Amino acid sequence: MKMTCDNDCTINGWIEYEAESFGHDDLHISVNPSSNLDDVVVAFCHDTQEMIRLNGWNFTFYKI
Repeated sequence: MKMTCDNDCTINGWIEYEAESFGHDDLHISVNPSSNLDDVVVAFCHDTQEMIRLNGWNFTFYKI
């Protein structure tokens, strides 16, 4: 499912995270609760208001 705004994520029960990776800016994202954070993660980026893909094994996720 493609999210188009912050509200879509909230309505659909997506979980908010701060994603940190060494040498990169932190990302404020929302992901589907069934996502495997150790794999490729499809997420909604709250900073850019667009869908992105992350290699989950390169990030540390902190639930907001």
